[in-house]
Amino acid sequence: MEFELKGIKFKVEFILNKRKRGWSIKYKAPDTFLLETNKMMTDEEIYLEMSKHYRFIKRCMTTEEKNFHQSIHLFGIEYELQIIESDLRKMILMGNKAILYTDTTDKEINQKIVDSFYKENLSYFVNNHIELAKAKMNILFPIQIEYKKVKTYYGECFPKRRLIIFQESLAKYNEEFILSVIYHELCHFYYPNHQKAFYDRLDLVFPGYKSIQARLRRTKYNDMY
Repeated sequence: MEFELKGIKFKVEFILNKRKRGWSIKYKAPDTFLLETNKMMTDEEIYLEMSKHYRFIKRCMTTEEKNFHQSIHLFGIEYELQIIESDLRKMILMGNKAILYTDTTDKEINQKIVDSFYKENLSYFVNNHIELAKAKMNILFPIQIEYKKVKTYYGECFPKRRLIIFQESLAKYNEEFILSVIYHELCHFYYPNHQKAFYDRLDLVFPGYKSIQARLRRTKYNDMY
C-alpha cells in the first residue's frame, strides 16, 4: 500500500500477527515501513496510525536519502553511478563508472535493473568457482543454484533438495567474501547445523574462514542501489 503524508511518499507492508501484543513499526529501506499488529486494519486505519508517527517516518526517509552514495559496488570495487535516459533498461560497467540505462525515474523499476545486474555477475562468478569448491569438499553430485533478492542471509542450503540459494547482492562484496559463503553453504551438505565439526571442516578446506566471515559481517555499503 502506498501513502503520502505531508509530502513524503512511502509504502506500508501490513503484517497480521494474532500472537503479537500491540503493534510495531519497522523501517525497510529505501521507502517501506512494516506495520505489524494483532488485528486487521483498513487502509484508512493504517493511514491514521502512520500519521501518528510522522516524525519517525520523516527521520527514516530523510536519513536514508542523505546516507546514500551516488555509487554501487561490484566484487568489492566502488563504481560511480551514472544514470542515462534511454529506451534500454540495462546496467554496464565502463571504466570506473556503472552506467544505468533507463527510461524511468521509478526507483522500484531501476532497482530491478540493478538487481538483474548483480544476479548476472554473481551467477558468472559462482559458475566459475563452484566446481573447484565442490571438489575440495568432496561433493560429487550435481547441485542446483538459485539467486534471490533477500536481506536476511547471504546464502541458504537445502541438502535434501541439493539446492543452494545465494543473495543476489552478494555480488557487491569482494571475491574472498563470496567464496567464504560458497564454502559455508557447501559444508551444510555434511552438517545441517553450525556445530564444531562444521567449522573444523571449513577451516581445513578454506583457511581463515572465521576472520573472513567476520570482515564480511562488518562490511556495509550505502549504495544508491
